[in-house]
Amino acid sequence: AITAGGICIKRARMLGTLARRLPTRSPLLLTHRTFTELRVVSTKDAPKAIGPYSQAIIAGDTVYVSGCLGLDPVTMQFPTPHDVGAETKMVMRNMSAVLEAAGASLQSVAKCTILLSDMAHFQAVNEVYASFFGEHRPARSTFAVRELPKGALVEIEAIAILKK
Repeated sequence: AITAGGICIKRARMLGTLARRLPTRSPLLLTHRTFTELRVVSTKDAPKAIGPYSQAIIAGDTVYVSGCLGLDPVTMQFPTPHDVGAETKMVMRNMSAVLEAAGASLQSVAKCTILLSDMAHFQAVNEVYASFFGEHRPARSTFAVRELPKGALVEIEAIAILKK
């Protein structure tokens, strides 16, 4: 079968007249993807969302975990304020709880984005982060930002793949 971006042209043509009229390299053909539903993920084992968003969303076989803070899920406070190592441990525990509620795990994370209140925290966050992921090394971006919600020192979001 002839493919464009991994999508069979014959199958694409079965989508209708419009698909037949599109050039082989059409962005529509390359990005055609259908999600039957978006599912909200929620667990009491992680802090509730502090704004108008979900802890995570499942779209198809992908889990999008919102930025996790190091808040205690019960008290909604930082257990050890101003300790970036302790805060990062709580962030990773919270993220793990959300991933588990979604049917995923830290080992299925494909990408993380880390936000730091100060780039001076980079090494301390790296040490804790590595201890949770072990040999697994997801893609990652790290940024220093001016300020994080609730005065947090670190926030981490993740994208994970559900097992089939």
